[in-house]
Amino acid sequence: MPTDYGLKTPPLFSIIAKPLEKLTLTIKRTENAKPIKIEITADKSDYIDATQRSVRTILMDSAQDKRYKVGYIHLWHFASRKITQVFYDALKHSFKDCDGLIIDLRGRGGYLNIVHKCFAVLGEPGGITQLYKYYHKMPRFKKPVVLLTDEQSRSGKEFFAYYFKREQRGLIVGRNTTGAGIATRYYPLPDGSYLELPVRKLDEVIDNYKIEAQGVPPDILVKKPYYYCAGEDPILKAGKNALLKLMQNSAR
Repeated sequence: MPTDYGLKTPPLFSIIAKPLEKLTLTIKRTENAKPIKIEITADKSDYIDATQRSVRTILMDSAQDKRYKVGYIHLWHFASRKITQVFYDALKHSFKDCDGLIIDLRGRGGYLNIVHKCFAVLGEPGGITQLYKYYHKMPRFKKPVVLLTDEQSRSGKEFFAYYFKREQRGLIVGRNTTGAGIATRYYPLPDGSYLELPVRKLDEVIDNYKIEAQGVPPDILVKKPYYYCAGEDPILKAGKNALLKLMQNSAR
């Protein structure tokens, strides 16, 4: 099921399957490799569950034989308060003794109230908006942080990335975000599809910075595409290297 026809970015495709249905996919791991078939089993899940499953810790060794413990979480969207709770729980438990944190913002967007709640754990949110200052009581992560973005990081995630860059909270690694900063609303159509229309500009909450059609650029650009990576994640790999340097500098 293709989406986003007409946009400059490559179209996305979804496979509609039943829970536990077995599917056979034909893939190429590298550009010149022969196609191979793999079998997968469809699993019933949602973005909240996917965010919970993404939570993990990674051990990284420096050239000086020092071992660092790093937390990783993929915040799949900012469209539910449950995402906020998953983030808080990870900070309180899984990441409580980590030396650094990787927040993966690739894909989708979300709502500003959820963005503000999640961003508040990274530092004093006073510069964002006075309305959300009471979130200063939430768990706080003060160690080095790296943010991962790509061209599918859109809407609310771009506001998060902008705040992150403005507050100099860490490094953004990956690619420029989508550039879709105008608030929209979905209207149902007779055929069951939806029409997305812009309803409000939100420049006032980001110091009049123009996200629309511009996006938020990364501090470290990763040009290598996802195609034919043979299972490697070039943006995550670059993010881990950037975080290692941040942790080494903070330890001096």
